[in-house]
Amino acid sequence: MVNEYSRGPFLAIEITGTDAVSQLRQIAGPRDIEVGKRVRNNTLRAKYGVSAGAAGVHVTDLVEDGPLECEYLFSLLDN
Repeated sequence: MVNEYSRGPFLAIEITGTDAVSQLRQIAGPRDIEVGKRVRNNTLRAKYGVSAGAAGVHVTDLVEDGPLECEYLFSLLDN
C-alpha cells in the first residue's frame, strides 16, 4: 500500500457520518475498473482508476477497519 500511495500525488481524507462507508463506496464505484467503466462510468474508479492497484480511490471494506486505516494513514505513515 505504501508503494502504491507514494508513486505520485496522494490525498488522504477521513469521512465520517451515518452510513459514510456505504455512501462513499457508491461514489467510488465497482472495484473492477473495467466493470465500472461499462456500468457505472460516472464513479471515481471508472473516471480515475487505471488498474486494480491504482484504482483512483480507496474505501475501507469494513466499517470496523476505518479507524485502523485512518491511524495507519494519519499517524503511522507520518513517523
